Amino acid sequence: MSQQRTITVWDKCTTEGCNRILHSIKEGERGLCSSCWFKTIPPDAKKAMNRLIASAFNGSTAEQKDQAVDDVMERSNRGEYA
Repeated sequence: MSQQRTITVWDKCTTEGCNRILHSIKEGERGLCSSCWFKTIPPDAKKAMNRLIASAFNGSTAEQKDQAVDDVMERSNRGEYA
């Protein structure tokens, strides 16, 4: 069932000294630009995301890419970052 909700959407990053314009609804909801948000995620999740991005360029096999996706999804499903 769908429901309507009211949210606060920021137009600029709320990190002190950053003040970048936010370009997506998700950034607006968080109040953080993607760069500042990336700094806040746990180190193991950051490492998993870096491996996923690298797998697109370093000649990884399809199986290695699938594993990289699974690792990121596992960490994002923990609810530690969104």
